[in-house]
Amino acid sequence: VVARSHAQGNAPDNKNSSAGVISGKVSTRDGEVMPNARVSVGRASGGSSSQVLRVDNNGHFETQPLEPGLYFISVFAPGYTTDTNQPSTLPPYYRPGDISSFTLIKGGVITGTVKNGNGDAIVAIPVRAIRVKDKEGKQLQFSSSYRDGLTDDRGVYRLYGLPAGTYLVSAGGPSRPGFSPAGPSAYETYVPTYAPSATRDTAMEIPLNNGDEVTADVQFREERGHVISGAIAGATKYEVGSQSWGVGISLFDLRSHADVANASANSTNNFAFALYGVPDGEYELYASQGSASGNAIASSAKQIKVQGADITGISVALALAASIEGRVVFENDPKAACGKRRASTMLETLVYARRYESARTAKDAATGDVPYVFRNSLRQAIPDAKGIFTVKNLQPGTYRIDPREPASGWYVKSITVGPAARPVSVARDGVTIKSGEPASGITIAIAEGASQLRGRITVGEGQSLSSDVRLYLVPFEREAAENVLRFYEARPETNGKFTVDNINPGKYFIIAKAAEQNEYGIAKSIRFDAAFRAKVLQDTQALKREIALKPCEQTFDYELPLTAPTSP
Repeated sequence: VVARSHAQGNAPDNKNSSAGVISGKVSTRDGEVMPNARVSVGRASGGSSSQVLRVDNNGHFETQPLEPGLYFISVFAPGYTTDTNQPSTLPPYYRPGDISSFTLIKGGVITGTVKNGNGDAIVAIPVRAIRVKDKEGKQLQFSSSYRDGLTDDRGVYRLYGLPAGTYLVSAGGPSRPGFSPAGPSAYETYVPTYAPSATRDTAMEIPLNNGDEVTADVQFREERGHVISGAIAGATKYEVGSQSWGVGISLFDLRSHADVANASANSTNNFAFALYGVPDGEYELYASQGSASGNAIASSAKQIKVQGADITGISVALALAASIEGRVVFENDPKAACGKRRASTMLETLVYARRYESARTAKDAATGDVPYVFRNSLRQAIPDAKGIFTVKNLQPGTYRIDPREPASGWYVKSITVGPAARPVSVARDGVTIKSGEPASGITIAIAEGASQLRGRITVGEGQSLSSDVRLYLVPFEREAAENVLRFYEARPETNGKFTVDNINPGKYFIIAKAAEQNEYGIAKSIRFDAAFRAKVLQDTQALKREIALKPCEQTFDYELPLTAPTSP
């Protein structure tokens, strides 16, 4: 996979006259056709019914007829990538009838040689490019191996199609499952060596722009790592035809925030596992096992400190994951009539469950059992035709329910729990779940009559728009200050253009300003961060820039000046 499209979600170019297909065009930023591009289209709800298409000589593609619902589209082209700085942080989904365009960018290249201490070339050693910062130099919450490869018979490697950012390059160490074409290498038990010949702490950082080619040679240190071994308790031995569900085990480095080793275990070896090539350090070990039903069993985080010796005899217990269950209801408004309700409306609606935990809270013993990678996580569900949804495989904690409407003209009116006679809003504070227990009775009401606002954020002459700028809409009425569903935000494109869709009609304050980041380096959410929400509300009330949006109203070409930052 070279690239996945991250065009703005819910914003296809227009509708296809062949309502049962998705079509589009793939090109470069300069408008050149990509005749070697491939397009993969699959259902957002999962399953194996994906279509892989080749674009024609004009860069166009069109699927075979599709069932109603939501679909993802991935675009593949050797050496190319997509813009990682897009307005939406959520993956886009498409519906039958959509026509969309995809722009690919020439990726960067990191190449070099891997040699031993005698200067001899090392053949078939795995090499990885690990992205640690984005293209603006901001530290990523999780660093991950973006591209893997092997050296050739000259000891030369070449990793291409890399998005702009800052990288580390490592050689040797455990292979990632599914990423080593030749299977486990002869260097599985060695600690990875980072360019030029360093540990991760002292590794050379490699800035890379789109289209650049840089060289990073590695002198392999030939340092043996340690072994962490043990067994899984509570795993299930499935006997459904020839399908087997093993247990996946991951070792997470708490300092570098990266998976450093992976393993699998199954019933043939009594669910025993071993992780090789582990350097000294502090880690979290966690495991999970899927099933044909989609319900997983998972472990809590096990803290492990490796210091000069192997660690054996570890027992990792699996238990049923938690879930959030509920239903979506649509409220039609004959006066508004802009919701364009279709028979597939339910199947085109998304329900996200977002877990957020501050770094301070994460240090508490009560929450330390949740693996770091899941402390701030997102899972989704698609309702069935009757509106029933289940968000599966959740870690314990508090989740905010974050629905996505099926189309323009609809807005989320309320998120409640409890009987219809006395519902309690959970939009602001979320839903708290315990390990293995379902939270049920959630009702999401989506109403007709939403407004849409499009326009452009303007800056002074000679100024440019920073990527951290956001547009915020907050309710004008003071009594609505606690209704988080009346707060909206949007990230503009690089040219300042923005779209805010699915707005509850009414009167708002509006502002464009630099976003604030939380301790993980992620922009604070105006709906989920109470202190930040109060600050933006105060700023907008002081600015007094108002906008009134009527039911079903679509406002275009709205110009909004960027507000200068204020002192904290």
